Amino acid sequence: MIKINNNKGNILRTVLVIVAYITFFIGAFIFKHTYKSKMLRDFPATHTAKQFLLAHPQVAATLGDNIVYGSNLGGSFTYNNQGGDGTIAFPVAGSKANGVIKVTLVQDGNNMPWFVSKAVFKGPEKKEYPLDTPADWLKQAYAALDNLNEKEAVLMCERLKTAVPDDENVTYCESELAFNRYEDHRYIELKRILAEKYPQYARYESELGNAFYELGQPQSAIVYYNKAWDIKPDIQTAGWIAALHLDDNQLDQAKIWLDKAYALGKPTAYIDYLEGLYLLKKNDPKLAISYFNYSREADPMYEYPYFGLATAYQTLGQDTDAVYYYEQGISRKPTGVLKFRKALVNLLIKMKYTDDAIYHLLKIADYHPTDVEGLQKLAQIYDSQGRTSSGDWARQKIAEIQAKAQPNNNSL
Repeated sequence: MIKINNNKGNILRTVLVIVAYITFFIGAFIFKHTYKSKMLRDFPATHTAKQFLLAHPQVAATLGDNIVYGSNLGGSFTYNNQGGDGTIAFPVAGSKANGVIKVTLVQDGNNMPWFVSKAVFKGPEKKEYPLDTPADWLKQAYAALDNLNEKEAVLMCERLKTAVPDDENVTYCESELAFNRYEDHRYIELKRILAEKYPQYARYESELGNAFYELGQPQSAIVYYNKAWDIKPDIQTAGWIAALHLDDNQLDQAKIWLDKAYALGKPTAYIDYLEGLYLLKKNDPKLAISYFNYSREADPMYEYPYFGLATAYQTLGQDTDAVYYYEQGISRKPTGVLKFRKALVNLLIKMKYTDDAIYHLLKIADYHPTDVEGLQKLAQIYDSQGRTSSGDWARQKIAEIQAKAQPNNNSL
């Protein structure tokens, strides 16, 4: 065994500590520059200055339209990575920023590529401008679609595609455009791409289930709802599956899924409404009324528990109460409730409230202009009252609907 005296041992320990510190700082320096270099390398350097400005309206607004859209706009991104500071700059000739805009790169979440988060103008007055993120653009696309402004929504989707072409929000934005355009097959195709690319997310499976349900394909819908449940059990998914079983009168299966929903915690207005429907189908209208009332209390503007109450009271022979709840439900959603408005019309005719029945039949004609059944009933009532001209009007409307429905056999 080799022995080392104390002085030599202390010197050796000191040298080892110094070497360790030097190694640490060299490693940190290399990591910092490698990390920053990767950040800059991942940023889409192929963007021109014009592409950048068109994608960031706050910066464009500061420079002015004559710069952004003018022919004198030039330059492209040039990296400034000498100090590993993570900034880039590009020249804009003639701008108020003295020709240079510096932007800071950040990363939003674990899966997002780098994108610009703020711009610092190096002009007479240094000022920072926060820039929209991809999530912001998606929100703006939603808002534009809600306001029936498809042109603005398309612009937001294009900005997403330019800034983060591989991000899921790009495909999601395009799918919402397809939904807005009633392009059902395109919508489903895009949602399937998302579901396959991000199998950890239940939302895309749920949205596929909703799409197939709206297309009248419940068997396909339930497949996707079950996939969503397997990924992440939640109350809403259990409710959708229970509703499909209720539609198919599979009451035992519906009850199993309703119990799963209740086991997950405080029920929603939707789940209490479905429980009420289940009890109606089990011929227990009195208990069903309790659950419809729970649903109504949870969400007073949700229309369906009112229709459930109307049906339950009608089953119990309490027609006046039934009329009241039909009207309460319709007042919350005048359109899109054709089935329940027709049920109300039939009840009003039974109770000999003919004028009220005419009122709702005319509303059906307004909100559902291709519904022949309502016009036929309206013509019958008018004829029974001797109002021949009004009956002829209803029959003329029927003839127009049927003529439009006929295929055009004319050929050149």
